[in-house]
Amino acid sequence: MRKKILSILFSMSLLAGLTGCGSSSSNDTEATKEEGSENVSQEEEGENSDKPFEGETITVYTRNVDTEGWEPFVELVKEKTGITVEGVVAPSNYSDVVTKLSSILTAGDDSFDIVHVDELLGVTYSTAGYLEPINEIIEAEKDNYPADVLENISKNADGNYYLLPQELNAMFFFVNKEVFDQAGVAVPTTKEEFLEAAVAMTKDGVYGYGASWSKGGQLFNDLIRWMYCFGGDMYDWTKPESQEALQFMYDMLYKYEIIPEAALGDTYDALNQKLIDNKYGMIFQWAYLADVAGDKWGETIEIVPMPTFETNHTLVAGWHMAINKNSGKIDAAKAVLKVWASKEGQMYNLQMEGSSHTQVLATPEAKEISRFGQTLEEYSEADSLVPRPMPATVNEMQEVAELYAQSYLSNQISLEECVEKATEEIKALVE
Repeated sequence: MRKKILSILFSMSLLAGLTGCGSSSSNDTEATKEEGSENVSQEEEGENSDKPFEGETITVYTRNVDTEGWEPFVELVKEKTGITVEGVVAPSNYSDVVTKLSSILTAGDDSFDIVHVDELLGVTYSTAGYLEPINEIIEAEKDNYPADVLENISKNADGNYYLLPQELNAMFFFVNKEVFDQAGVAVPTTKEEFLEAAVAMTKDGVYGYGASWSKGGQLFNDLIRWMYCFGGDMYDWTKPESQEALQFMYDMLYKYEIIPEAALGDTYDALNQKLIDNKYGMIFQWAYLADVAGDKWGETIEIVPMPTFETNHTLVAGWHMAINKNSGKIDAAKAVLKVWASKEGQMYNLQMEGSSHTQVLATPEAKEISRFGQTLEEYSEADSLVPRPMPATVNEMQEVAELYAQSYLSNQISLEECVEKATEEIKALVE
């Protein structure tokens, strides 16, 4: 069932003025620590101290360390809590993030106290027991975040909250205007126009459409998005609409030849660079592409409305902050997240990558600071945004989906074998 996250979010922003202050209550208490915990309690530091964690250092694993809002946020935490926040830069390539974080968390390592994860990783890690509940933090700010995200992503099946929403993101439709101009074609709005434009742009080492179909999340995301475009069902690939989506992906490779076979092994970094280098005319990609496009962003490369196939749907997703359960500084990490969850903290987060805090989005400067605020709203108003399927077994579902989709797309198995085996294994995972 579709969850219209953005519609809820922007509707809530209109009511933000009626809500209370965005900062968390100073009366919130930290969770009781287990006997033998290495955490330093507030009582040990002195009940009357307004900065019980003065001098502590909390390590945050995030891709936002070098962004504009990071240092002001670090200063805010220091001012409010006395805690020094130390950022460790996460790679931009998603599969590298997965590899690093998974190895840290599964090994019981405490190298990172707070980790920056997307919803797929967040649900997977919370289900596996690698994250610390943050109920008191979410409850204090509950009215300021979209309920749909909190109840379906932040909250686990055990009833606890584990993820603090940060920004909402989408797989936008990016075009390279220079490639379009050279081919003399217009930006497509339908399936037919998409194919016509892609064929016209494909020549002399340039391809009309580019993709990242390597395993590790890239293929999974684009597969879901193509399923959505054709009205397919990620849980049942035997449906005609699902098969049509898979067939279209295959045909782009071998029938129309508008996408290179190299896409089967390309990561997001390679995809981005090929669009920047005028090797692709159009791609579907997450918003961060604009951050690596340099001077070409807004000049040659831009976001345009989603074309309509059977639908005009694309993915909406979000990134979150969570606490590593193995951290020896759980209470201090919670103090940092408490600041991060507040309106003041999220104003700086807006400068990093964005925010889903309704009071922040209601401020006049929100759309000026966040380059994608207006675009997200336009995609939402066009009814383009749909969240990914997110069962508790989503990590296993991704592995199954990528295995059979890539086997089909690389001519190792037939479409019939692909849809039957994938559907059988996915249903076994989610039922």
